[in-house]
Amino acid sequence: MNRIVSISLVIAALVLNGVNLLAQADKPYYSDDSHTVYVPKRTVIYPLRDYEAESVQKNRHEEKWSIDYVNTMLLDKKVRVSENGDLVVVGFSKSGMSVKNYDFYIVDYSGQLCYLPKESCPDNSLIDSMNQGIIKYYQSMQRELVELSEEYFSRVTKKAQDATSQLASIKGRKDFLVDSISTSRIQQRQAEMEEEYNAWKANLNEVGQKASKYLVIHNSELLSPNSAAGCDYTLYYTNNSTKTIKYLDWKGNAYNAVNDIVSCDIRNASLLQGRDTGPVAPDQEGGGLWETIIYNWSAKELRLTGITITYTDGTKINLSGKEIAAITGAPHLHLTYGQQSLIEIHAKNEIETKIYDLEKISKYLSNPENARYEVIGIFGEEAEIFKRIQAIGLESSMYRFRNQIPNWDDAPESVKRLIVIY
Repeated sequence: MNRIVSISLVIAALVLNGVNLLAQADKPYYSDDSHTVYVPKRTVIYPLRDYEAESVQKNRHEEKWSIDYVNTMLLDKKVRVSENGDLVVVGFSKSGMSVKNYDFYIVDYSGQLCYLPKESCPDNSLIDSMNQGIIKYYQSMQRELVELSEEYFSRVTKKAQDATSQLASIKGRKDFLVDSISTSRIQQRQAEMEEEYNAWKANLNEVGQKASKYLVIHNSELLSPNSAAGCDYTLYYTNNSTKTIKYLDWKGNAYNAVNDIVSCDIRNASLLQGRDTGPVAPDQEGGGLWETIIYNWSAKELRLTGITITYTDGTKINLSGKEIAAITGAPHLHLTYGQQSLIEIHAKNEIETKIYDLEKISKYLSNPENARYEVIGIFGEEAEIFKRIQAIGLESSMYRFRNQIPNWDDAPESVKRLIVIY
């Protein structure tokens, strides 16, 4: 069925281009007058009809195929060449639809285009070369199809073999690979975070440098109002002291978009405050979310005016609004457990995806011809080779139809497995 459909497509393509399937070659005309053939005196030639001559002149300069061939039954007019000499060869034609080789010249005789039979010329090297060139060009397309097909199968088979080998290795070390990748990426990300944090801390002003010995704030944000105008607040910090924090008490005011302090519509209070209960050990993060600390549609920002830190040994440290502002916005110094878990999940998914891809590739070891449908990814290059094979296959089939070349019955199996050969 596929063979029938493909043949129909080839024939349709030829018909749409106005091509006589059995009578013409690709370029039967010369676009200049540099080719000649010797013609003896009194040689009989046959003038083309006006429409034939017009078609030839047009097609020779546009390098198109002719729709005409010589119908010997209509060669009722003839002219005899008046003297020996060379005539300009405009092109070639055939004596019938089923004729394999060109056997007529189209020559210019005193400004008139005429058919000249091959047998009337003592030297036919020009037309013989044309006929030989047709076969040579078709053979060159056959060779290219073989070379491309062999390259295609070689490349696909190599990738499938490599995938099979890798698959066995990866499956046996899956857990080890996941742990190795996760550990490496966690360490790399941790180093990046430390570098970012140190760079930020180095740029702190004097106030910030002093305050950061006790605390740095990563996030202080008043969230957008909910449907009841209630605003939540988040505060996350790292304990930079050598003591464990027992309590962290904060206070501040909410501001609207025009920088005015706003009050809670329900509590009628402008001072907002909260407590984070530890323990928060040295070098650990603390903080959290405080729900609906204020009800006000216009509240946009919370500015902390003071923080009191109570340590487990009973000592306290107070930070002013100026100090708080200086240490706010610090990059996180450590990955959270959630972030580490996410890295581990990504590493596991990566290995599982790799295994899936290798399994998919290795399956083509038994049917490499099907890899031509993988237009992207690992077989993208091979798919491009297949497209080239398709294009040459179609061209060679059309060329064979036009020039009455025998079927390529002995085409190699590698070519037949990829395309239909006619």
